[in-house]
Amino acid sequence: ACIVDDRAKIEELWSPAMKLFFPGGKDDPNLRLIQVRADSAEYWDGPGTLLGTALSFVLSAVQDEPAPLADNGFIDLR
Repeated sequence: ACIVDDRAKIEELWSPAMKLFFPGGKDDPNLRLIQVRADSAEYWDGPGTLLGTALSFVLSAVQDEPAPLADNGFIDLR
């Protein structure tokens, strides 16, 4: 990972919602981007909310087969 000071890229990626996290705005001289280079990634995806988890448990009990609590996988980025 490296820190990037690319004002054109900041302008491209900026949205009004970002002001919540960066009150100084996109022109704040302390705002920087972090560039990350990776060979692979691992991800997890689950029901997301307490309701989704509860529904997963209920469906698992009704269907008499265990429901996975999360999907997991690897991605080769090379």
